[in-house]
Amino acid sequence: MFIKSKEINIGSLEAEEEISKKSKMYLDEVFYDLIDIDNFFERETKFLLVGGKGSGKSACARVYRKRALESYNKFCQIFTKSELNFEKVIQEIPLSSNNLTPRELKKFLIEWLLLNQLLELLKRHEFVKTLKEYDKLENYHTINRGIVSINERDLIESIKQFSGEVNVDPLNNFLKANFGKSNTFKFKKAFFAQVIPDLKNTIKILLEKINEYASKETYYFTLVLDDLDHDLRNSEDDRDFLMDMLRIAKDYNINFIDYDKVAFKIVLLLRPDILSELKSYSDSFKLIESYKVNLNWFDTKDIEEKWHLRQLVNMRIAKALKEFDGRKVGPDPWYNLIDRKIDNIDKSSFKWCLDHTRYRPRDIIFLVNKFLLNLKRGETVDKIKIKRSFRSYSIGLWTEIQNELSFYFSYDELEHIEKIFKRLHYDFTFGEFQYQIEELKYNFDPEKLLSILFNSSVIGNHDNGNYYWKHREGEDPISVDYSKDFIVNIGLKENFYEE
Repeated sequence: MFIKSKEINIGSLEAEEEISKKSKMYLDEVFYDLIDIDNFFERETKFLLVGGKGSGKSACARVYRKRALESYNKFCQIFTKSELNFEKVIQEIPLSSNNLTPRELKKFLIEWLLLNQLLELLKRHEFVKTLKEYDKLENYHTINRGIVSINERDLIESIKQFSGEVNVDPLNNFLKANFGKSNTFKFKKAFFAQVIPDLKNTIKILLEKINEYASKETYYFTLVLDDLDHDLRNSEDDRDFLMDMLRIAKDYNINFIDYDKVAFKIVLLLRPDILSELKSYSDSFKLIESYKVNLNWFDTKDIEEKWHLRQLVNMRIAKALKEFDGRKVGPDPWYNLIDRKIDNIDKSSFKWCLDHTRYRPRDIIFLVNKFLLNLKRGETVDKIKIKRSFRSYSIGLWTEIQNELSFYFSYDELEHIEKIFKRLHYDFTFGEFQYQIEELKYNFDPEKLLSILFNSSVIGNHDNGNYYWKHREGEDPISVDYSKDFIVNIGLKENFYEE
């Protein structure tokens, strides 16, 4: 019998784990392109890719980056916020000597790091390497390695040693040699924030020169900012940070795109619940609505076999079964794995499983992997095996949601929320919810708490047999309704309640 693996699963919960060719489920081979990533990362004027945790934002970025690495005219860099603790870095920069507020300093630090990442991206183009005194541009990075790095340790060490100063002499020499222009400084060193205008000028000039060099082919340069919710809290400082990031990205995307043969773009990967907290900023709504593309997997097509998530799962099942026992699959691989007897008149087995999720790839991959545990070669999954997997899946799903909710709540508050649910029935009213908060003497605003939980799809509304879930909204947004009854997501039911 054809055997390559003793275990079977349909993939990892993190896109990063599926990038390596050592992975059993290689992302590039099972990637379902919901948004046309080539168009989005290269030509689309929108630059905000918006989706909940586990919706596939990082997967889109990493597959596009792989394609860019295999192409001579595409250049892509991914910068993750988790690589750098902005607060820790800011604490090391002397404020008094530069007359800057902490917010101004943080904004300049963001822009500074972006510009240096962009410069490194442009330096990958072979034409740039042919420019006069290119070695001076390389020296700029080498001499200032610490202060231009996104390595937290190197950056902090450089700040401590040089108080945030940059050696601008190599950059000055490169500009003079190629463009007859120099920076505005008459000395060799300057505080990093003061060098920002000259870095922007350098990047613009390089883009112009690459555009002049290009003949028939367009060159694409894309910088992706991922993991922006890492250690983010719903505080004024963090909201200011995110709003500054959005404004800087918009400014750069507008000012650096006026070229025939060069396309330049900064892309931000963001969660919709976090973006909704920026509504107090006067320009946030227009900015977000003008430049966002949603990763929304909810599908209203009549033909279930054509649902996006069904096709994504089928691609992975087909590959997994081939590797596991050489099993051949038909046009709908779901039924090569799942016993058809589970289907009934009211609901298919796939819909039954999908209803336990929030219509995100990570949720459904996690669930399917749970009932694949200990699967024997040639065996199909029956209803009993699926039902037995719900308990561990439910616990894992709540852990994932807690990670999302940490933007709003502390660890203790999340424990309090869990305790509230365990004292309620899975179907409850606003009054019953409010009573439990008062009975437990917790300091929660019940309306605000229910709104956050609704937007995270922990709960939904229902009345007269109709159900309203945030993860099942179409073009018209769905908001919490306090006058309707509430119901806990069925995927969380076994975590909160004993059957």
